[in-house]
Amino acid sequence: MQLQVLPFLGIQTLVAVAFVAIGGYVAFRSLRYSLLAVRLLRTTQVPVRELMEETDRQVALVGTAEAATDHDPLVGPFSGRPSLVVGYEVKEERTSHDANTNTTRRTWKTIDEAWASVPFVLDDGTASVRVDPSEAQYSIRLDESTRVAGGRTPPERIRSFIETNERVDSEEGGFDVGPIRLSTGRDRKYVEYRVEPGDEVCVLGTPQRARGDVGQVNAVVAGGSPFVVVDDDPRSAALRMVGGSLLPVVFGGFFAVVGLLLLFRGALFL
Repeated sequence: MQLQVLPFLGIQTLVAVAFVAIGGYVAFRSLRYSLLAVRLLRTTQVPVRELMEETDRQVALVGTAEAATDHDPLVGPFSGRPSLVVGYEVKEERTSHDANTNTTRRTWKTIDEAWASVPFVLDDGTASVRVDPSEAQYSIRLDESTRVAGGRTPPERIRSFIETNERVDSEEGGFDVGPIRLSTGRDRKYVEYRVEPGDEVCVLGTPQRARGDVGQVNAVVAGGSPFVVVDDDPRSAALRMVGGSLLPVVFGGFFAVVGLLLLFRGALFL
């Protein structure tokens, strides 16, 4: 009996399980953004002034983000720009060789990333409301990407970032061969996402009663299910989310289906 089971527990099964697990994970993770886009489009968009009469329900608010009087804006780590929400990624080029096809593949691997935010005020012209985005999901467009070749000296702000960040090492290494300097470091991209004062934002969340400053409604948006901050109008943001998640969903689903077919094929030959 054990001899009959052994073929099903071989290399093919391990590969099939890996396909199902990895493909399913990628598809599920990406599908969340598509579902989030649907929620963004289906949630009622209301003027901020209506929050004076009704809170505790999921709404979409669209307006201009302005700095709160009790919090200074953050500073973009690579740009130095004032930011109410800021995220960054450090991507490093990796090279792999496929012996079967004798080709070299280059990919970008994220080696460090983070997000930060401060409370801000959303003003839509009818009134303004305080937003605390510390627990929010962010869908922010790329604002800046700086590519630095391996062995080259990066701009000053990026150098300062590397010196104070223990998760990111310097890639300025190299050695001299006579008059020629050969670089040994890897190429990198330093990517930054920002919501700056004056940017249009859409906040999907559940306002709660709270004492507002002068000129603000007595509410604060600090949570919701979901709680999302995007730097665009709802329709454009939803299209961007769907577009960004479509290919991962398709490829992840394809690999998961291939894995399932391999599993069933192996089971049939038991």
